[in-house]
Amino acid sequence: NKLYQYSITPVNRFGGGGKVTSDTLYVALSDKNYLIPKLFTASEDTSISAIVLKWGFIKPDEIGVVKVFRSEEYELGYQFIGTSDARTAFVDKQIVIGKKYYYYLNITDRLGRQSERSTKLFGLVQSSKTPDAPIYIEAKRTEKGNIISWQDFNESTRGFYVYRTSSVAGELKQLSEFIYKKEKYQTTFSYTDLEKSNDTKGYAIVSENLSNVRSLFSKTVYVNGEIAKTSPPEWIDYTKMESGFRLFWKNSTEQYNYITGFYLYKKMGLEDFKKINVVPLNSASNSYFDSSATNQMTIVYKMTSINTAGQESNFSTELAVSTTEIIYPPNSLKLFNTEDNKGIILEWQPSQSAVKKYEIYRYIRNEEPSKITEIEESKTTFTDKSFIPNKTNYYFIIAVGQNGLKSLPSDETYKVMK
Repeated sequence: NKLYQYSITPVNRFGGGGKVTSDTLYVALSDKNYLIPKLFTASEDTSISAIVLKWGFIKPDEIGVVKVFRSEEYELGYQFIGTSDARTAFVDKQIVIGKKYYYYLNITDRLGRQSERSTKLFGLVQSSKTPDAPIYIEAKRTEKGNIISWQDFNESTRGFYVYRTSSVAGELKQLSEFIYKKEKYQTTFSYTDLEKSNDTKGYAIVSENLSNVRSLFSKTVYVNGEIAKTSPPEWIDYTKMESGFRLFWKNSTEQYNYITGFYLYKKMGLEDFKKINVVPLNSASNSYFDSSATNQMTIVYKMTSINTAGQESNFSTELAVSTTEIIYPPNSLKLFNTEDNKGIILEWQPSQSAVKKYEIYRYIRNEEPSKITEIEESKTTFTDKSFIPNKTNYYFIIAVGQNGLKSLPSDETYKVMK
């Protein structure tokens, strides 16, 4: 009444398992023993970055639930990660590319009886994709040497190499041996170059992931020596938004590797220029949203770029923006007689601005214009029955915006009624 299952699975001295290499023989008289899976395998699916587990049963119809357990170590640390609805396969997408994972199964039949754990095996997904380079590279001179620090948030990073050059934009050569990422959640790293020199030194970092694929060079940062100032950004445009302005600029592509950030300065009204951002804007950014108060004044902006030595460039040209929204008058004002010739009909095309109402004005020669009525913004016609007979009546219209500001007068037109 026992099930005997025989197969050969290689295990190396580092805990690495392999696929079953022999046929498996099953002999049993008890249904409970048919819970043990056969042909348990793990394979990679690079299209979805997942490990696919597959297995079979002698009597699949007797199977109730298949539980999957996983660990990053062969001997211990296994945790339940899910169940298989298909009962013969499980797809594990919660993985880090290049990291080895160990699995086993635990099966419960339809009567609630549980099996012993299955054979352990491992799965691994490799990737040829180039990882992102480290970011926030900094270098500073100390008595012990030049300390280079950087950050990396990629879980699949295995470690780093530090490269060095002795001139600005010079050839980078490998300086360090491989620097291992020691802790799983470590994000900040550093390296000390013990060679002391007053010459200019530049440093860049390359990361390597668990699939042994290296990144491109990070930005090169410099210490010591004179570093030429970078050029300031060039303004492109701005967009007025409901609660401020979105500013746009472009930077020199030739100096991209030598710019570490930007400072933005603003002047409102008669005030002096003030720096907006205490922390430099990211060097990869090309826009900034400034939530300035939208009262009636002109705001002027200018910028500087920052090189790898922390020096600011000269100021950019100034960009002036107005918080006052321009209200445009209506256009194509025309006059017609009513059918009974007892009134003058005014028609016009609406203003292109956000208008609250229209003010209609009339005058005759040698007299001041007077407002004869106000009408809502949805209307584009008005009939004047109080015109001055036997005189040339001149008309123009002023649009009043939602912000209360008025437009310039529209083009004038006139009519003589007897």
